Amino acid sequence: MKIGPEEQILEHFNNDNKDAAIRLIDKHYSSAMRGIANKICKDYDVTEDIYCESLVKIWDNYKKYDIDKSKLFTWIYRIVKNKSIDYIRNSNLRRSKFVRDFGDDENMVSYLETRGTVSQNTDILDLNENLMKINKDYAFILWCKYFKGLTQMEISEEHNIPLGTVKSRFRLGIRDMRKIYVSKSLVI
Repeated sequence: MKIGPEEQILEHFNNDNKDAAIRLIDKHYSSAMRGIANKICKDYDVTEDIYCESLVKIWDNYKKYDIDKSKLFTWIYRIVKNKSIDYIRNSNLRRSKFVRDFGDDENMVSYLETRGTVSQNTDILDLNENLMKINKDYAFILWCKYFKGLTQMEISEEHNIPLGTVKSRFRLGIRDMRKIYVSKSLVI
C-alpha cells in the first residue's frame, strides 16, 4: 500500500525528522504555498519571503498540528494565509504612519513632487480622478482607507461615523469604482 505525501510528512514529523518533512512539504506543497501568498501580496519577492517564513513557522510549530482538527494542507494553507495577511497589515501600518507623518495632502504632494514620485505614479492620479466621479460619501471612505491607510474601525472612530455605515459605504464605493474601471475595460 502506497502512502501519500501527507502521511509521509506526518510520519517524518512524528519521528522528529523535521528536515525530511520540510523537504517533502517543499516538494509537494511549494507551488500551492507560493500561489496563496502571491494571490494575497501580488509581489514575487514578498511571496518568496512569506514562503520561507511559513516553512520556518511549520518547522517551529509542527507539534501544534492536530490531525483531528484539519488536514495537513489546510493547516499549511492557514499558516501561509496568515503570514500574507500579517505582511499586508504591517505594510499598511507603515504606509499609514508615513501618510500621518505628513499631515495634510499638500505636504505629502509637495514631498512626493520633490522626489519625482508623483509623475511616476499615474495610477494613483487616475484613481484619485475616478474617486471624484462617485458619491462623495463613498469616495471619502475609500480615500481614508487607501490614501490615508486607515482601517474601517479607525475611519468610524476618527470621523464619528457608525461602523456599519462605513462598511456599507466602502462596499458601495468599491462597486461604483468597479463600474468605472469595467467601463474603461480595466478590471480591479
